[in-house]
Order: sequence, then structure tokens, then C-alpha cells
Amino acid sequence: MDDSLRLLARARDQLAHAEQLLAAADDVAWAGPSAQSYRERLDERRTACVTLLAEVDAAYGRALAALRTAA
Repeated sequence: MDDSLRLLARARDQLAHAEQLLAAADDVAWAGPSAQSYRERLDERRTACVTLLAEVDAAYGRALAALRTAA
């Protein structure tokens, strides 16, 4: 059960980090050709966040299953 709680805590931390990155990306002004490179980097970060959120979702599911089994 301790492993499940650690996994949930890690998932929560990763989710918070992903949400921070997405919020920062949403705050960017998307005007002008000089912002192209920055937009590309933000798109890469968004893709990384989506991947991270999928990993967090899977970890959360595994942790819940482990907690149910332990109960």
C-alpha cells in the first residue's frame, strides 16, 4: 500500500507540473513571425504534457487497483 501512496503522490506532482506548463503556454501571445520558434517549442511542450497526463492517468489507475486489492 505504501508503494501505491507513493505512486499517487508522484502522479499528483507530475499532473501539477503539466498543468503549470499548459497554463504558461496559454498565456503566450501568438502574434508575429518572431514568435514562430517559441510557438514550436510550446507545441513540443504541449505534446510532452499530453504524454505526461496519459502516464499519470495510467499510474493513477494502477494505484487505485492496488488499493482496491489491498482493501
